[in-house]
Amino acid sequence: KALLKRSEVIASAFTQKLLTYALGRDLQHYDMATVRDIVHNSVNSDYQFSEIVLGIVNSLPFKMRRTDS
Repeated sequence: KALLKRSEVIASAFTQKLLTYALGRDLQHYDMATVRDIVHNSVNSDYQFSEIVLGIVNSLPFKMRRTDS
């Protein structure tokens, strides 16, 4: 019950960790706007995992990341 009362905080922490993994680097202060947008856009779906993943994949930081190719 305690976790359900703080769903947005849990979703934000989860999104930060997943975005860190997806980008292959630590998040910077300018990445937090992206995290907030992803969490905000996933509210209507009750923070479904798939909505958060789609938010990350469609985010500017993910699209602009550098690869070793």
